[in-house]
Amino acid sequence: MRTPFKSLFVLSWGLFLSLSAYSQVVSVDPIFPTVEDTVTITFDATEGNGELVGVTPVYGHMGLITSTSTSPSDWKYVQGNWGTADPNTLMTDIGGDKHEIRVHIRSFYGVPQGETVNELSFVFRNAAGSMVGRASDGSDIYYPVYQAGALNVAFLTPTDHSILEPNDPLDVQVASSDSANLTLLLNGTQVAQNNGKSLSYNLMAGAPGNYTLKLIADNGSTVKEDSIGFTVRGPVNVQDPVAGIEPGINYLSDTSVVLALY
Repeated sequence: MRTPFKSLFVLSWGLFLSLSAYSQVVSVDPIFPTVEDTVTITFDATEGNGELVGVTPVYGHMGLITSTSTSPSDWKYVQGNWGTADPNTLMTDIGGDKHEIRVHIRSFYGVPQGETVNELSFVFRNAAGSMVGRASDGSDIYYPVYQAGALNVAFLTPTDHSILEPNDPLDVQVASSDSANLTLLLNGTQVAQNNGKSLSYNLMAGAPGNYTLKLIADNGSTVKEDSIGFTVRGPVNVQDPVAGIEPGINYLSDTSVVLALY
C-alpha cells in the first residue's frame, strides 16, 4: 500500500533483509514467525516517521507479500478499511507510544494452502486515516515470515548501516530460531561465540572506516549466515561549495551532475 511520491533514487527490492532493518518500528513475537504462528505485532510510534506519537487509538493497515506478489506495493489479503474505526485492526495501547495486536497469520489474512508468505506488510493510522505511521523514509514497513523447520538467524541490534563516532559503544544482539553454534565476526575476525539461540556482544567503535559484522550459525546439519555493516565517522572536512552550486541537482553537462545536500 503506497501513496505516490517522487524520489531521486530507485532502490532494488529484495526480501529478507536483516531483521535489524525492521526491528525499530515493528517488533514481532516470536522473532521468526511462520504462517502457522499466532504472533504479537508491536508498533513503536516513536520510531519511523513519528507521525502517530501521542495518537490513540491506532489502527493497523496490514497485508502480506506472498509468492504471488509482483512488487513490494503488491500487498495480498489486506486487512483494514481505510478511514474507518475498523475493529479488525484496532491495536491495544500498551503505553509509551506502543501499540500491539495479536493475530494468527494464516487465519487472520485468509491465506490459502500452497501460497508462500514472504513478509508481513504494514502502515499504521489514526481512525480517519489522516495521520499515518511509516518507516523513517516514508516507505511501508515489512517484517519477514519464515519457513517452518528451517534454521534462521538475524541481527536484532544494531540496525544495518549504523553511523558511529570513534569510541562509541555498540550493543550487538543476535538470535537464532534453533539452538546452534553462533559465531560473530568483525571484518572477518571472530570476536564472540556462543552455543544456544542468542548471542550478545558489546564492542567499542574503533578507527574511522567501514565495518562488517557477520553471524554464522551451525546446528550440525545446516549453516546459515547474516551480516550487517556500520560506519565509524572520521573528522569532517568542511569546505565552501564550488561557486554557483545550489542545493539540489546541478547539471554541469549532458553526462555530469553535482548533487548538493544541505
